[in-house]
Amino acid sequence: MNKLLKKIRTILNDRRIRRTMKLVVSVISVIIVFVSTYALILPAITEEKNAACGIEEHQHTDDCYMEELICNLPESEGHRHTDSCYTVKSVLSCDAPVHEHNENCYDENGELICRLEEHVHDGSCYQEVKELTCTIENTTGAFS
Repeated sequence: MNKLLKKIRTILNDRRIRRTMKLVVSVISVIIVFVSTYALILPAITEEKNAACGIEEHQHTDDCYMEELICNLPESEGHRHTDSCYTVKSVLSCDAPVHEHNENCYDENGELICRLEEHVHDGSCYQEVKELTCTIENTTGAFS
């Protein structure tokens, strides 16, 4: 009789452990499904939001730059302007005013009353521009 009771307890204990493990695996599976779904939806959510600075986000390609000779020197024999004749400068291309909220932007309750949008110029506010810095005259016609 004792052997039978021990056997029954063992079977019931094994069943309880299997049921608990099944529940744990199910919960972990549900969490993985929701996290995976969110990870797949996240790029679509960010595509829908408007940029805070008002400039559409994109990667700069060669189409974004224009090489233009801005020097007034006449062309001469013996030299052709190459990339080494130019210096790349960062030029501010953002027209948003710089504004950081300070104590004047909040009322006595700590609520924002300032109507200006907070903006600090960062890397996305600048554009690289090539400028001719060579003093030698170009000899082979207009720059192409």
